[in-house]
Amino acid sequence: MKSLLKRFAPEIMFTILAANGLIAVISGLTGYAQIPFNKTLSKAIGILLAGIAAAILYAAQKALGEGIKGRVEPRCECQELITSGIYSYVRHPLYFAFFIGLLAIDVMARSYLAFAMTMLLALPSLLWRARVEDSALKERFGQQWESYACNVPAFIPRLTSVRQRESFSKLETHSNNDTGD
Repeated sequence: MKSLLKRFAPEIMFTILAANGLIAVISGLTGYAQIPFNKTLSKAIGILLAGIAAAILYAAQKALGEGIKGRVEPRCECQELITSGIYSYVRHPLYFAFFIGLLAIDVMARSYLAFAMTMLLALPSLLWRARVEDSALKERFGQQWESYACNVPAFIPRLTSVRQRESFSKLETHSNNDTGD
């Protein structure tokens, strides 16, 4: 059963995401189950969230390159774990971006039903998919994955890790300047 779920993980997740988006659009067009919230403000917030989601998706795609195939198993031709770019801040930026994108649609549609579906079906689906992917990456990369997973959060970057990264960058630049003299 586990292998069957793992095999169809992308299809299950994307079906839930598509159904959620469809319900939000239908709710928005029909006015059914809408949250009484300012329409202009909800569109502005939704567009902002959609922009954030798009930026995260772009950064993840740039970091993954050919490794982005929609399957749980790593597909990159390179045999190393990708930990650069946005993946140095979070392990699952794609899933986080999908969640933010769904929230953007829900906010623009002002839909109770779509928001409930996002929280009750889509979010658990994304979290489950991330766990399946973590297991596959741990199996493939072993100790390298363990170290990465201990230092990089799954979805939301730690403010302290950003500060540490900035400090490290300054230290690295300073030491490179010292050796270049």
